[in-house]
Amino acid sequence: MSVGHLGPSNPGDQVPLVATGPREGSEVIYATHNFCNKTTWYEGSVRVSDEVLTDSGDGLKWGSAHTFWIDMVHGRVMDEDALRQDISHGYLVVVTVDGVAKTQREAYEEDGGDFSVNYATGEVTFFASQSGKTVLTTYSYASSSEWILRPEAGKDLDLEMSEAQFSADIEMTDTLRFAIRGWAAVFAPEAVAAQQLQPTDLVELGVDRYLRFHQLADNALGSYPVVPALGGSSRGAAQAVYGFPFRYGTLRRLHSEYGMELRITLEHDRVFGGEYGTATFYCLSRES
Repeated sequence: MSVGHLGPSNPGDQVPLVATGPREGSEVIYATHNFCNKTTWYEGSVRVSDEVLTDSGDGLKWGSAHTFWIDMVHGRVMDEDALRQDISHGYLVVVTVDGVAKTQREAYEEDGGDFSVNYATGEVTFFASQSGKTVLTTYSYASSSEWILRPEAGKDLDLEMSEAQFSADIEMTDTLRFAIRGWAAVFAPEAVAAQQLQPTDLVELGVDRYLRFHQLADNALGSYPVVPALGGSSRGAAQAVYGFPFRYGTLRRLHSEYGMELRITLEHDRVFGGEYGTATFYCLSRES
């Protein structure tokens, strides 16, 4: 049986040649913050300017009104350098003593700088006493577990594949929630017409909730080989890491012109127990 296409352009009834071309758009990868570490919850963070710190009594350790400052200098979030550039303050900690700017010690170094930061406790520790002086700091602190994936203005974002990564000691202490949202003007025009919603209010188009870990495993296409604990005590993983792939059989596209986004949260903002818990999305960004 012939599998060619007989015609003037193919008189020999040959199998037509097929040439594949690259997809239109740019491949991009996005990863969530670590749901086990509140110092990485940058998306819903709050910025505090020139807070007066409190001396613990020795002139070295100074405390603030908030814990869980956002840490964007120790490599705890994928592509943190680019994320810092997306916002004017870059999530950086700024410290002055009697109006003079001080320098934070470089990440993972054992000397240099004027102070270090304990991001979890919200404390600044100086290497020389600042007793009797006025210490001010500007920082961002975690307020919400919310993480949002949205296309750039004028572009669409195709979600082609995703995966979840969990350390062996992960403890689900809250419900993990995935919601696709879009503008009410597009997806709930009747509510806008009735003045129940504003045009740019976001309405949920679909929600997935994971109450137990086995629901995540059931939804995954198997699992990757386990990555053992490695990398050293300072910069490495203390626990083995398990990866679970999720592939989408149908196109999942976020349209910027419709205000669409993917929002991931822990329903009650309770941090997961354990070392590590993230999700990664492999996408194609294209012109709308």
